[in-house]
Amino acid sequence: MESKIKSVDVMLEYFRKKLERLYIFTKRNQLLLILFLLSGFYFVFQHLIIVSWDFSAYVLNARYMFYGGDYFELYRAPLTYILLSPLLIFKKLGEVIYIILVLILFLYANIKLSDALFKDNSKISRENIRYIFYFFSLSGFVFLYGFSTGSELLNLAFIELFLALLISGRVSGHFLGLAFLSRYNSLIFFPMIFLYKSPKKIIKNILYFLTIIFPWFFYNFLFHDNWFASFIDSYTLNIHLRDYLFQEFNLYLLLPLVNWFSIFFVVGAIYSLFLLFKVSKTANNKSKFKIIVFWIFGFLVLYEFLQIPLKFERYLFNLSLVIAFFSSIGLMFLLRKFYKIKKLVLLGLLFSFIATFVVMLSLSIEHSHQDFPFKSAALDIESLNISECEVLSPYWTPMNYLTGNVRPLGRNDILGSINANKAILIFTDKPTIDDVFDFHELSKYPHLIKCDRYIILGSKGLSNKNCFKVTPYNQRFAKDPCHILGEKMSEFKLGNFSRKICNIVNFN
Repeated sequence: MESKIKSVDVMLEYFRKKLERLYIFTKRNQLLLILFLLSGFYFVFQHLIIVSWDFSAYVLNARYMFYGGDYFELYRAPLTYILLSPLLIFKKLGEVIYIILVLILFLYANIKLSDALFKDNSKISRENIRYIFYFFSLSGFVFLYGFSTGSELLNLAFIELFLALLISGRVSGHFLGLAFLSRYNSLIFFPMIFLYKSPKKIIKNILYFLTIIFPWFFYNFLFHDNWFASFIDSYTLNIHLRDYLFQEFNLYLLLPLVNWFSIFFVVGAIYSLFLLFKVSKTANNKSKFKIIVFWIFGFLVLYEFLQIPLKFERYLFNLSLVIAFFSSIGLMFLLRKFYKIKKLVLLGLLFSFIATFVVMLSLSIEHSHQDFPFKSAALDIESLNISECEVLSPYWTPMNYLTGNVRPLGRNDILGSINANKAILIFTDKPTIDDVFDFHELSKYPHLIKCDRYIILGSKGLSNKNCFKVTPYNQRFAKDPCHILGEKMSEFKLGNFSRKICNIVNFN
């Protein structure tokens, strides 16, 4: 009995200390937490009023993997929908909980990275540095794209943890593995493992990275007959099949990232170069290493972006971390010169953040009014009594998230699909790059409903009783992953070798 009482007392003391630490942290980091709460409100609000294509896909994948769903996109990196899956028992609330948990993880990662980067700064308190770095890390660009695709902020949080441990000289390969499983393009940062001076740590990092990603690759081998099925599928869809759409890089794509931070970013970048090339007996090699890490990180992000055919600005999302780093250096440099107005500057950051919050909130509301009328179309599918029928659409993923019966229109013949007792949903004011039909000819097909912004085509009298029933969807884009891998590696004169190795490890 006494031992039980002691164990309870130990637990209570443990929780008491944790609560005390939380109270102290809250008291010392009030400005930081204001930013956290405002950003949390914004991201949850954005998710509730806007139906995101990519976020919808992650929810559908989670339903397929764990709840008997019938729609799956193999090319998606798995970590987002694996983390979402246990929360979906709460339905829409579960998606909100996921966003809040990712925001907490991002705050934690941001603090860890801030402490690793700026712990040698003696003139500005650690709490104020955390606040400054977090402020620059939550730019309007990050507001816009942090959760619009479901995985960007999660990916960035793991990258920040990877960099924090890398800078501290600790093993960090496991966090790079988690970043890779949240977005495959994080593989571009793998060479940064070799920045460790110790060969033993390099090997450890590689082993940690491989250990984290192995279960997913093994799953691919067991269920899709190829270790690289999902990874190569992603490459095939986003790069291999898009080569004919290759766009040139435009510097204007960087403007939304830098925005009004430009003065701090430029000062920070110039000052960092001064520190990097400064030759003196008192030169801080650790500071130089941190600067080198971020120059390399920024170079890798830009290099990857230059290789992508379709250059959407959201693909530069990870560059926001580089902007935050150099902008923080720039502001702290200016604060040391004008230390007397420090409090005024910190409050100015808060007011500018609130202004950004208000602007982004109003833009989200405006966007929701102008966005695709997905919810309205879903209600019409229900009212037409075709909720069990296969409906084809160029915007199949967000619609399938709402209705469960929409599949890709792709290159299907419209008239042939109608004759096969399928319905077709087309948003008339939003063409896609994959459309193969003429919008002006849609009026010649029989339709079930016609609205200002969309049309549902189908035979007269089509209903759940006589239609083509919706079928499961689990499409793969790379029929032969080893062949695609060989084509990619042929750029480095390793095409045949990599193809043979791929076939061997997959027992082909």
